[in-house]
Amino acid sequence: MEPESTRRVKNQLRRQLSPALSFFSEAMRHEANGFVNDNAMYQRYVGWCKSTGTFAASRDSLIRAMESAIEGIWRDTEGGMTGFRGAVFANNNGAPSAAPSVGQLA
Repeated sequence: MEPESTRRVKNQLRRQLSPALSFFSEAMRHEANGFVNDNAMYQRYVGWCKSTGTFAASRDSLIRAMESAIEGIWRDTEGGMTGFRGAVFANNNGAPSAAPSVGQLA
């Protein structure tokens, strides 16, 4: 078992190295029955990139990065739209959601 301090450092490094993980940490949150379609997620991501000065990856690259970097979300379809189940956008007032715990990182 790793010490808590080691897990915190690893978590911080992963967020710094993964814009997708940073985006999820700041603009989305886990919710068991939540669903975010790909188009809405990518539009929110592009806006997040502009506001943070982060280079925006392509839509497909973001989807692949989200699939590999974040546990607890999975690809699904709802109402004929493809997206991620297990996630929702953070509240609309811009308050960030809680960062994923180390156990939620792949």
